Amino acid sequence: MGASPRTAVCALTLTDDVDAAWTMELFGGMREACDEHALWMVGGNLAKGREVSVAITVVGEVATGRAVGRRGAREGDVIVITGSLGGSAAGLRLADAAPATWSDADRDALRLHFRPAARVAEGQALANAGATAMIDVSDGLSLDLSRLCLASNLAATLDAAAVPVHPAATPEEALNGGEDYELLATVGADVVAQITTELDTRSGTRLTLIGRMGPGAGATIEDASGRRVLEPQGWEHFR
Repeated sequence: MGASPRTAVCALTLTDDVDAAWTMELFGGMREACDEHALWMVGGNLAKGREVSVAITVVGEVATGRAVGRRGAREGDVIVITGSLGGSAAGLRLADAAPATWSDADRDALRLHFRPAARVAEGQALANAGATAMIDVSDGLSLDLSRLCLASNLAATLDAAAVPVHPAATPEEALNGGEDYELLATVGADVVAQITTELDTRSGTRLTLIGRMGPGAGATIEDASGRRVLEPQGWEHFR
């Protein structure tokens, strides 16, 4: 949403068979992630239970009126996405394969699955460039785009050939896999070149134009065989 992360708390439940080394390694990873974004872990709660549970809440701040939600897209805006899609889903699929069969692309997919990047700087840059709507692709491109369309009361048309598919992923994983945490945003067509250059300079993150917003509802996707409805598929929390 264009905010800066500030503080975090962790509620940790441990079982009898968790040893101190595992817990220290867990917090070492948290500290590493916090250091990347000048984030402070300021407290939380520790309990004993029948299952291990890690619940983290992060608090951020943004100037009044500057937060970018999912409901502000305008007719004629273009749709852009950071990075590539499907890497995490591919990593999950590959995790059960023998390491000897992994390619460099496979290893990168595994990294994306186990240690996704938080697109903090990218979110701020998109907000500063005038992004009208934004959502992270945590549940799948098709599903999260449908949520943006619903909130903005508009329709979206995607160019299938433009969707940046991770080298280890399938097109299906790119559309519906989820857990990529890339940023899906709508911006005016006149600022795409500017923000693409800025992101490449600041973070080396690729920004790809993948579609356009228009009147109507829902999303469609165009490929060599024509245009079809893009069914919202992906991770649904209560199904």
